[in-house]
Amino acid sequence: MRFPAEVVTPTPHSPLPDSRLRWLTDDLLFHYQRCSRRTFLDLYGDAGTQDPPSDYLQKLKQDSAEHRRSIMQDYDPCRPVYPRGDWAAGARATEVMMAAGVEAIASGVLTTTASQDGVQLVSRPDLLVKLPGWSRWGDWLYAPIDIKLGKKPKLDYQIVALFHAYVLSRVQWAWPQ
Repeated sequence: MRFPAEVVTPTPHSPLPDSRLRWLTDDLLFHYQRCSRRTFLDLYGDAGTQDPPSDYLQKLKQDSAEHRRSIMQDYDPCRPVYPRGDWAAGARATEVMMAAGVEAIASGVLTTTASQDGVQLVSRPDLLVKLPGWSRWGDWLYAPIDIKLGKKPKLDYQIVALFHAYVLSRVQWAWPQ
């Protein structure tokens, strides 16, 4: 999979043209798999010119949110507190909770440096669940859970799940099980 050169890859003589490119999120990765134009518009498009979501899409989002809530009830997770959109603060709050050994973390933020200068990878799994194993914090590690509404895991979702696992492995110094 290749990302468009103008979106992610700066040359040594041209810094990243826009601060929005500093963060490569799981949402951008997901949307890029489905439509690279959508990713470009998410970064550079005027949000005011977007069509409103269809009734069908709103219903899907509502059903997905209800499904997510029902799954989360089984874990009784804690949530890190951070300002909306402040990925760095979210990552710090999430790491503090992970270091403390919290059993389940909802809406956590994980960040790590990418191989490209100035680009941070941002993963926001729905849930991080504590499991036995070794990590930088001791004899426990975390596994990411992404809760989606569907009968079969689509390839798009599998790639995002792998992205979550990769970023988490960089944060906790161990691959999740």
